Amino acid sequence: MSESQPRKKSIFLSEHVPYDVVYDILTWVPVKSIMRFRFPEFHLVRKGKYAVRDRTLTEISRFEIPITDISILGFCNGMFFLCHDSKEILYLWNPSIRKYKMLPPHFIGHYRGVAHGLAYHSQNNDYKILRLGFRIAVKGISAQVYTLSTDSWRKVVVLLDSEPNNILIDIDTEHCLFLNGALHFMVHSREYSFILTFDVDDERFRKIMLPQNFFGGVVCLNIQSLAVMKGSLALILFSKDIDAITHSICNIWVMREYGVVESWTKRCVRVDWVRCFYGCTDNGELLIEKADELVSFDPESLNENILAIEAIDYTANSMESLVLLDGASISYDSMESLVLLDAASVSSE
Repeated sequence: MSESQPRKKSIFLSEHVPYDVVYDILTWVPVKSIMRFRFPEFHLVRKGKYAVRDRTLTEISRFEIPITDISILGFCNGMFFLCHDSKEILYLWNPSIRKYKMLPPHFIGHYRGVAHGLAYHSQNNDYKILRLGFRIAVKGISAQVYTLSTDSWRKVVVLLDSEPNNILIDIDTEHCLFLNGALHFMVHSREYSFILTFDVDDERFRKIMLPQNFFGGVVCLNIQSLAVMKGSLALILFSKDIDAITHSICNIWVMREYGVVESWTKRCVRVDWVRCFYGCTDNGELLIEKADELVSFDPESLNENILAIEAIDYTANSMESLVLLDGASISYDSMESLVLLDAASVSSE
């Protein structure tokens, strides 16, 4: 280039593209790419909107869990909630940025059973953990909440309208559901069963009653789980088929209008014997294990799709996150896929 030619002026993208357009573009960038530029202040929410809509299961990453002897207690918006099996130490782990955080000691004491739930508080752009302690045949439930932004636990009071003689029998400690800004637990008392909810915004406990004939026709129940089916609260029951021992009866209860007991609707289908239920896909298929196969089952068409995956321990909708990047910011991007974790997962990096 001749020295007499004028040099072209450097042009920055921000001088010609509005900030909101740049921001919108960046919300589609994967977290791994975002990490190169280190700007965790973006709150990359794409709830219900995805760059890719693919029904297939594709391996996108392999992660080595950085802590040994752990159980997965929950997953929410890119964050795993882990517990050390013997020491009862709790952790938050973000696999997207390979960071984890040990939580401060809780003070709930020793109970017959303990249930946990991890939730994202959208109003405050924060995460909360609910820990419930209970004893069989005792009315009271002890509860405390951990907040990520303050890194501290505090007690909350469980206030429920109930009959004076209605004694607690059990809380499902394995299946906690986060939906509509609330954590959901199945609770069994001496008088009846119900769904206990905890609103992460106002931190109030409420009841959602089950349909009156919830267990009607159920023989030898072997699986009972809360689920989200096409955005609605659902209860999934698998029981023995008395007419064919090699089959299961699947009762699917869906609450069409959230919180309205009268809106519960039921669908009953027969499937081959089911060993485990892992949840529902976004299009309403059931992810189940039959014999040694992982299968997605459509309860409407009755079609099955065998998935070439083995040794599944946990499933969740995948979402990448920048949480724990600087200890304060809570930002995430989302994609539609399924997290499938097994004990043999190893890191690709």
